[in-house]
Amino acid sequence: IIIDAGHGGKDVGARGDYSYEKDICLAVATRLGEEIARTAPEIKLLFTRTDDAYPELHARAKMANQAKGDLFISIHVN
Repeated sequence: IIIDAGHGGKDVGARGDYSYEKDICLAVATRLGEEIARTAPEIKLLFTRTDDAYPELHARAKMANQAKGDLFISIHVN
């Protein structure tokens, strides 16, 4: 499973009064990965980002294709 925390780095996504979409996406992606690892440890997980970086969209797709993932989850929360 490839988990893509949308946006990141220079791409903040939607702006709230006190938060950015990129930060919420990363938090949700991290939490989802933790839950999958806890309940299904046999599943291999790959994250497109684990910090406030911005992998270009083509790089995210390339990463997923190279890993031969069966499921790509892209998280956005606007």
